[in-house]
Amino acid sequence: ASDSNIIQTPISFVSHFDNVNDSGIQGLLKTFRLEFLEVQAQNIKYKNENNLFANIVSCMHQPSEEDLLIESDKEVYGLRLNHSSKLDELKELELNPDGTYIISGGQGALGLVSLRLLVQKGARNIILLSRSSLKEDVHEELNALRKESNIELLKCDVSNETDVRKVKEWLSEVNWPNVKGIIHTAGVLSDAVIQNQTSETLETSYAAKVHGAHNLHDIFLPPDFLLLFSSAAATFGSAGQGNYAAANSTLDALAEKWSNNNENVLSIQWGAWSDGGMA
Repeated sequence: ASDSNIIQTPISFVSHFDNVNDSGIQGLLKTFRLEFLEVQAQNIKYKNENNLFANIVSCMHQPSEEDLLIESDKEVYGLRLNHSSKLDELKELELNPDGTYIISGGQGALGLVSLRLLVQKGARNIILLSRSSLKEDVHEELNALRKESNIELLKCDVSNETDVRKVKEWLSEVNWPNVKGIIHTAGVLSDAVIQNQTSETLETSYAAKVHGAHNLHDIFLPPDFLLLFSSAAATFGSAGQGNYAAANSTLDALAEKWSNNNENVLSIQWGAWSDGGMA
């Protein structure tokens, strides 16, 4: 049999610039490129629908690994990382000793790092949310920190709206101060290469990260800050973690949406932590 040539067409995903529901494709495509080096894949966003089809075809004929933005009929830009002046405007974290602060994923490595920070900064009322009961290796540290702050561990799956509402009801029943800020560190890994990903593995990653963020935001509406722990996988991809990268891309988009509504919401794309925790 004679050899046959296979012509590969770049894979392109097109979505509106402000569509949060489609934002997860960024992290997924970044991971796709790491797992399928021989296939070109690009993410195309648009703001203007004038001659949209022609502009999309033009982008596809000039494949790029950059995310592309169709700004107008004749303007297409590559979306690149750049230093933001907003970083220079960030202020030192100031906490209200009379307020309550919540940490999701409270017994994880990043949750405990956040707990130490809040105590150090003067928080006196802290709620840790965790899907599991108190872990033996966490018990001793909590007892030590309780000498400086009121700390309660509540069993709560933040992806479950009912669970989160029960936390709010409990705070009201025991007359704890109003919630001022939330640190959302919860996350669940369900690693698999893309061809082995399923709706279940995708939902596992989205549940804690995205649904959890929605529930904490919508139910508590923290006035001072909502800090979301995202991952650099959203920007650079992570082989074997396409679902996790996608969930974090969506988390970043939520933060941008809420902050554009003048809410104090920030998403931080962490890398690997030296003392433990997910990348």
